[in-house]
Amino acid sequence: IKTEVAAIASSVGVGATNFTTGPVLKDPIVLTIQSQVLNNTGTARTAFVRLFNTSTSPKSLLSLATLTIQAFSASVTVFSIVTPTMYEVQFSGIGQGVYAYTAGASIASVLSPSNTFRHSELVQLIGS
Repeated sequence: IKTEVAAIASSVGVGATNFTTGPVLKDPIVLTIQSQVLNNTGTARTAFVRLFNTSTSPKSLLSLATLTIQAFSASVTVFSIVTPTMYEVQFSGIGQGVYAYTAGASIASVLSPSNTFRHSELVQLIGS
């Protein structure tokens, strides 16, 4: 039974550590991508946030941030994104008790609803 439960948990992403927005069409008002990682555990965690340009093939890495998040704390990174019309945000190191969020924002810090992804809207990243 333990093997079956583990297989089910794995198939639905329980314990997953890598997540993606998938491809996103950038809202024209968006000039920055703001990403936050919340650590609701009792120990410090390290997470990585990557911003890719998916307007080109193959996609290219635009920015990378390494976040060290203390226990019961959050950390934010902001990436500039002016040129690409399509992008992807990837999070790695997101284990149980750690949650991620990302949103596109205008110069006046107005968030774009179409470029906002809460933790539950991120997809488990398969592969590299």
